[in-house]
Amino acid sequence: MKKFLDIIVDFWYYTNMQINEEFFESIINSFETFDITEDKVDNIEDKRFIEALEKEVNSIISLGEENSILLYKEKIDKEIPIIGIDRDIVASSLFFSLFISMYDYVLRKYYKENQYNYVISNLLKHSIKVYKDILSFILTKSPDGILSRIRTIYETWIIQEFIIRNKQLAVVFREHKRIIALKLNEGMGKKSTKKTDKIISDLLNKYGDDFAQEFGWTASVIKNIKKRNPQGLANYLNLGTINSYNYIYKIACQFVHTTSFGIFSEEESKIEMIDLFNINAVEIIFNMFIKFMDELKVNYKEKEILLSLLIGVIDEVKKM
Repeated sequence: MKKFLDIIVDFWYYTNMQINEEFFESIINSFETFDITEDKVDNIEDKRFIEALEKEVNSIISLGEENSILLYKEKIDKEIPIIGIDRDIVASSLFFSLFISMYDYVLRKYYKENQYNYVISNLLKHSIKVYKDILSFILTKSPDGILSRIRTIYETWIIQEFIIRNKQLAVVFREHKRIIALKLNEGMGKKSTKKTDKIISDLLNKYGDDFAQEFGWTASVIKNIKKRNPQGLANYLNLGTINSYNYIYKIACQFVHTTSFGIFSEEESKIEMIDLFNINAVEIIFNMFIKFMDELKVNYKEKEILLSLLIGVIDEVKKM
């Protein structure tokens, strides 16, 4: 059996705050003399108790600003000093900076406005933005966070490959956003209008009744509705079982979804795998960049120069 102390959330940013375990122990003790007998409708009868609770809530709220300052001071004191000497942070940050510059360079020189280029450019841009999150999680040694974002990068890569294979779906993928946005608005209680109803009706008439589903934009190619998901697309592309990225994706899903493996895995064992997770994310983005440059028809010489520079930095990341 695990010791009780092993499951206490005893992080440095928690124990050093004004709002901590001792803080709540003091509050609980202050309520010792109050009667909290419930009446028949589960209301606490002692009005003094309610008034005291309100007072404590207001007291906690008043500590918010100072507590926030203390939190970020602790984070800076403990995290920022390692940036200049921690090799994985240095190498990963360098990859991120170099990649952004390369992406912008290629985009400004080779981008031609059309639906297809717009979609594949945004897919790569999305992966870059997600990798920025991974950098933050590397900094704070948060493997669950890294895995959740690797999952996103993997799915973005699969969608990029799928659209490159089926270029006619670029415009369908982009239009899919419209129906999903409208459906989500309805789910959040926003009333539909004649205009929004017509948009949804027109899209369903154009692309089929399945279009409103999460991967409904793939329906013209993936006929089996049960296979319209990242794994189904990966299998269609013959990428479902032959690469380590798929294995990392499956691990990531164990943590993104609440599973026994995710709950009971040791934190230290996950932290030890951060470098592996990071390398997979870097390699996936690198592969996306190759395809991106191919699709934008980047000059062969420029492409080789950019990739060679990027490979040099990626090799540094792999040495972490």
